[in-house]
Amino acid sequence: MKRSLFHALLFCLGFLSLSANADERNAYGLGVTYESGIYQGQDGYTEPYPFIDADFGDFFIKDKVVGWTGFRHNNISIALIASYNDYFLDTEDINDASKDIFVGIENRDRAFEIGFLYTYYSQVGDLTWEYY
Repeated sequence: MKRSLFHALLFCLGFLSLSANADERNAYGLGVTYESGIYQGQDGYTEPYPFIDADFGDFFIKDKVVGWTGFRHNNISIALIASYNDYFLDTEDINDASKDIFVGIENRDRAFEIGFLYTYYSQVGDLTWEYY
């Protein structure tokens, strides 16, 4: 029950976005996500999710991605980005019906990834492509 109340509180906080100055683009908040697990038999889980949209010159933070824009020309930009991904496997969390499938498989930790973000700014919207 306490855990459910905690998740509900975090969910409500996710709708609140705080900004130091209304003229600034930077915004901060907190929410929760529910992941259903990508492996067969993996139980779903809930975890906090940061809502961050902050620019500091060429450096930026967008939710779980940190980056540096190294190239800008007309309506394109290329940035070096880093992220901590959401995919992992804890074999202890596999339900009993699927335990036999995972015999001999070790736990897999989340990975820290580095890549590039290409952004094309058009009149109708921004087109982005991430490569890790």
